[in-house]
Amino acid sequence: MRYAIVADIHGNLIALKAVLNDIYKNKVDKIILLGDYYFDFPWTNEIVDLIRNIKNSYAVKGNKEDYLKNLENQDQSSWTRLKYKCNFYEVKYIYVNPAYTSKVCSGCSSFGKRQGDVFECPICGKSHADLNASINILIRRTINKVRSYICFYIITMTNQ
Repeated sequence: MRYAIVADIHGNLIALKAVLNDIYKNKVDKIILLGDYYFDFPWTNEIVDLIRNIKNSYAVKGNKEDYLKNLENQDQSSWTRLKYKCNFYEVKYIYVNPAYTSKVCSGCSSFGKRQGDVFECPICGKSHADLNASINILIRRTINKVRSYICFYIITMTNQ
């Protein structure tokens, strides 16, 4: 009897399909799947559907499946994929107030206008909107006490 052992798919549907094609071509009798099926690539649902339909196979849970099972009992209202990834890989993360990061120029702090991918500052000119917002978030990560961002206007007076 010929066995194929497949482990650590991590959501890579393309690789799993290639491995299964090779397994079927080599006429393997049983397939043993050793866990960690999803999360790292965007094809979680497709991976699960494909695994459920593999004939003559046995599947066991990995640590990723245990982590997902544990999430069912937690309050998920503030849970995000980014927080999950950071916690899973023990990466430190901090919250940065995102208010107005896409409306303020990262170069001069003036209010500008965003239209699609373009941010236009009245002083600095045009730049990519996402890059501008990302730089604002990077700058803001060092300011711990930002709770809100209040619009302000600069009033200039001239003598006439």
